[in-house]
This record gives sequence, C-alpha cells and structure tokens, in this order.
Amino acid sequence: MFVITIILILSASLLTAGGENPVDFLELTIPVENKAEGRTYAASSAGASAVWLNPAGLGSGYDWEYSIAGMKGFENLNAFSGSVLVPLKTSGNIGLGLSYISSSEENFENYLGEEITTQKLNFKNIILGAGHGIRARNFLAGISLKFIKSELGMDNEILILQNIGVRYKFNFLKLNKGSEKNFALGLFLKDISILNYKDSGFCEFRTGLDYQIVIAKSVDINFFSDIWSYAGKTIGISFGNRLRLFKIISFYSGFSPSLVNKLTFGIGVGLKLSKWNIKIDYCINPAIAEGVPVSHYFGLTINSLTKALRSKAEEHYRLAEDFIKKGDYESAKKELDEIRKIFPEDKKVSHLTAEINKKEK
Repeated sequence: MFVITIILILSASLLTAGGENPVDFLELTIPVENKAEGRTYAASSAGASAVWLNPAGLGSGYDWEYSIAGMKGFENLNAFSGSVLVPLKTSGNIGLGLSYISSSEENFENYLGEEITTQKLNFKNIILGAGHGIRARNFLAGISLKFIKSELGMDNEILILQNIGVRYKFNFLKLNKGSEKNFALGLFLKDISILNYKDSGFCEFRTGLDYQIVIAKSVDINFFSDIWSYAGKTIGISFGNRLRLFKIISFYSGFSPSLVNKLTFGIGVGLKLSKWNIKIDYCINPAIAEGVPVSHYFGLTINSLTKALRSKAEEHYRLAEDFIKKGDYESAKKELDEIRKIFPEDKKVSHLTAEINKKEK
C-alpha cells in the first residue's frame, strides 16, 4: 500500500507540473515550531496544525488538541491561525483550522533588498482548513482542503487548494531501546489547485526526513530536512533541528538557503498539568541583510490527556480485578490508589473498594 501511494503521488506531481507558486502567503500559516525548524514539516507535521501541512500528521493524534499562532513582521503584515484536532472512534482524526492574514495600507520598504521603494499594500486573506488523517501501525495518510477568500492578486475570488500526503516511520541507526520508531519519511502534494486559480496546473511536491537521536531519557535531538519543487520547476531545500531537554524545554533552529530570510531560531516551553499538556513556542526570523525585516512568531498548543489517562486507568482496573480474583487484596488496593490519582471521584473505584472491603470481612 505504501509503495502504491508513493507511485500515485509521484505520478500526480508529473501530471500537475507547470505554473508557478501563487500562494506564498500560505506559508504564514505554518506552526511556530515548524517555522523555527526551517519550514521542515513533510515528515514531522503532527496533530491539529497538520491541517496546514502534510495532512498525514492528522492521523498521529490520540486526543483533542488545540493550537493557535500569531505572527508580526514584514513591516505591516500580521497573521493569526488556529486549529483543532478532533479524535474519531473508528477512523482516525479530523482537523479543522482558521487563519486570517492582513496588511494595513501604509508605506513600507521593499523587503527583498533589491532596491528601496515604497508602495501601498492593503489586503485581507481568510483561510478555512479541513482535513482527515488515519493511522495503520507506523503508516499515516491524510487529505485536507483549504478554502481561501483572498484580496491579493486573485480578484477577490474563492480559491480552493488540496493537500494529499503520507508518512511512514521505521527504525534506522537506533541508539536507544525504546519502542518508538526513530526515522520518518514524509511525502505529499501541497496546494493542488481545485477552483479559481488561473493556472490550474500548479502544485508543489514536497518530501522530507525526520531522524531522532535519544541520548538519554531526558535528552533527544531531531534532525529534519525538506526538499520541495514548485510545479516541477523551482527546487528548494531546508534543514532544521530540535534539541529537547527533560521533555519540558526545546530549542529550534533552521536554515533555508533558497529563502530571503534564511535563518530561523526558536524556543519552546512545555507544562504538564493533571489532564492537559501545554506548550508555548517562539520563533524569530532575524534580519540577515539590509531591507530584510525581522519577523516574530508566537504559538500555543494544548493537548488533552483524557483518553490517554483513561486508557492507563483501564489497565489499572484490569490488574485490580485480577488481584481480587486471586485474593490479593493489598495489591488490588494499590492499583485502585493509582486510579484515584488520575480520577479522584471515579465510581468504579468506589465499587471495587466496597467489594474488597466486603470480601475482607
């Protein structure tokens, strides 16, 4: 299945060759973490924000996830995006997103640095995203649509673009004995034009790698690389890495030689609560030449742990019931105590505790 999917994607990329990239402003919807890693997201996109990236990442989530991000840069350009991952019981997850990009009318200098000019820039883009991702062991696949109401060179029309992608994880030069696969390959067709773009042949083919090295339980490093081609013509490449310490703080950096702002740096801080994971990210795209502006990106991601905790509690229930059947009531009580730490007012715990008390008498 994986090989067949790759063949279909490569064939589609050849069929859609032609045109040029019309929607660079969509790169502003990239999540902060992926932006800080040099826009390397083909093999690493995951969770709610994958609705804007490789939609195969939508299949990687296990529970509800919420993500919001904001950007300030390019003199008078601002962007905001939000996304949510909705887990389904039988067929993967659904991703939904909303993005708003605008520029107020004011003078600004040509950020390409070729010559200093001033001009008026005034536009608003509203983007809706929707996608579906599935997972079968280490294989993920997904599809997403972006509905765009734009005022930037598109005559105020509605533009519809589609993403189709796959991702596969396996072991490669693994240094630790953990069960998690440490190498990922991602492939997808990005921004396939479906409606109202003058060049219906436009499409971007993107492929990437994500390689993880676990030095210790508290330290891991990811190395990323992406290669992309706009409609079979322009080819670009990006590199990135992430250093994560104690699963709490992350440092990001990226380099994209084909972009105006080549360097990116960032930091992320995570906080684990009783039933939620919260992560705050910041990325800076520094000025590397005269006329090239500094850009700042901020992001917030919230993961619900309810389903994961419920799964953990079910395992403690199973052990407690086994111990009760064996007459080992002390071990059963210890398992129930573990459940109380997760769900203090769980009725099933009270019922099993009452059953143990009755048997001990």
